[in-house]
Amino acid sequence: MAEHKRITPGPVSSAPAPPRHLGEEAREIFTQVAEYLLEMELLHSGDLLTLEVYAMGVAKLRQLEIEMQEAPVLTEENKVHPGIHALNTLSGVVQKGAAQLGLAPMSRTRLSVSSQRGSRKVDSEEDWLRVLRGGKSS
Repeated sequence: MAEHKRITPGPVSSAPAPPRHLGEEAREIFTQVAEYLLEMELLHSGDLLTLEVYAMGVAKLRQLEIEMQEAPVLTEENKVHPGIHALNTLSGVVQKGAAQLGLAPMSRTRLSVSSQRGSRKVDSEEDWLRVLRGGKSS
């Protein structure tokens, strides 16, 4: 049975080692993205599985794209080549992972807006609670 390390919930303070089962390219992607997320102070222990799936998806997407460069879009039976479906599926996995990790432009925008609000969000929540209790907001 495989031995698993216990992960402490919370922000990650140092670069985690990529999972050993990942291929070489996926390990490189995992490491690069983990370092970026650490630098941006966005890496949380709960993100490690998403990061792993993202790294696998990007590596497989790249590999499949190379394999599909010379393949026809349609098979001899006039059906869409199965590789096209795989590319589309992997693209979705990668896009979703990028958004969840804060790597996509829209997710970065949301992160920067929420970090700019910071203390104001707490103030507005306190104001709202005060209104609900019959007081006036400031």
